[in-house]
Amino acid sequence: MGPEFTPERVAELTGLSASSRTAGPLPPISTPIVVNERGFAWLPNPDPFVGIFGNPIVCYVHAGIRLGWAPMPLPAPGGVLLTLFGGLRAEPGFEEEGVATFITREGLNGLIADLQAIAASIAPPASDDQEGEG
Repeated sequence: MGPEFTPERVAELTGLSASSRTAGPLPPISTPIVVNERGFAWLPNPDPFVGIFGNPIVCYVHAGIRLGWAPMPLPAPGGVLLTLFGGLRAEPGFEEEGVATFITREGLNGLIADLQAIAASIAPPASDDQEGEG
């Protein structure tokens, strides 16, 4: 593991992560997003520590995600290794990328809260409003 996995560094990063959540629920991306015909999107790179979105990055837009996790008690007790990959394999010739990150229980709870806030902000499909009728 690299230098970022010392207990001191993890404590520092955990504190930074917690402080980035003091502004309330995660807002939606406010800048235009461009998606080309091959499924690549130009997205602003979020920087929660300064409250702005940085230089655009290019990502392949997948349908869904593949999630994995494993207990990872080091560098801090109660942590997990969390992996996220696109739901389906990427286009041929595109190197599949994912994220593997150490996250504490507190960080995981924050991520869950962010996802719940996103879900709550999305209007349900019209068909959900009509369930049970008929």
